[in-house]
Amino acid sequence: MFEVLGKNPQSCIYDPDQFRQFCISSGARTIFDNILRSVSTSRRSESRNEKNKKVVVNIIYTLCFALSQQNNYLQLDQTRFFMLKNLNKEAMDTERCLENSCSRRTSYNMRQNINGIYLHGCSKHAETRLEQDV
Repeated sequence: MFEVLGKNPQSCIYDPDQFRQFCISSGARTIFDNILRSVSTSRRSESRNEKNKKVVVNIIYTLCFALSQQNNYLQLDQTRFFMLKNLNKEAMDTERCLENSCSRRTSYNMRQNINGIYLHGCSKHAETRLEQDV
């Protein structure tokens, strides 16, 4: 599974049912269901068991990328979320230690990339406005 997930960043799947099918097609036929059984019980509500399916997706992504120095998609998305919420350095470091997010350096690089894209878009917009005014 890691080979497919690591080689193609566009292959990120968050929908639990689609991810389960991906696991089966990748040769890990029972991993999703086995982990789901370990975190779910029939005594819980259906909505809680649906939430547990999302937890299983997170667990499997973490397992797939545990031996890799490559950040997984959930870590990148969590880092973007933490950046939007202006998490302080200590909290970012804690999340990184828990493998929930990227390092502060990676988040800084992401922020610089986002700023560059934003500034490029602003300059294009300004050029367009100047051309329209002339």
